[in-house]
Amino acid sequence: MDDATITPTPNADSVGAAPVVAGDRIGSYAVRLPVDAGSREYATGAVTLDSAGRPASYTVASGDLVDYIAERFGFPDFGYLNTLNRVRRGGYPWPIYPGDTLNLSAYTVTTVGDIQGVVRNEAPPSPLPQQR
Repeated sequence: MDDATITPTPNADSVGAAPVVAGDRIGSYAVRLPVDAGSREYATGAVTLDSAGRPASYTVASGDLVDYIAERFGFPDFGYLNTLNRVRRGGYPWPIYPGDTLNLSAYTVTTVGDIQGVVRNEAPPSPLPQQR
């Protein structure tokens, strides 16, 4: 990903849409780099940043809702967030609980995320970018 071209892609549905990484795909989606638009109602959890200062994971807070979390990070829809998390959290639908960790990066699908402290080992999406 370090050598990939990052292309800002306007999204009519979302101000602050996450930029697309040219050439990288995860499942049926172009890889997007999350952009934290800040805490908001139904998406008030804590964010952990990667070494480049980008949002890498999200800790669910009480009252959070998945669609609002996806919107907070500029993702095109809940399906993208599900694709990032289904390996370690299981396929949709999955509930969220306070304290759960959601993965926000296409490059850590196999290493970040849990549901009530439990990590599942579901089949990864294809294609899957090189994992860290």
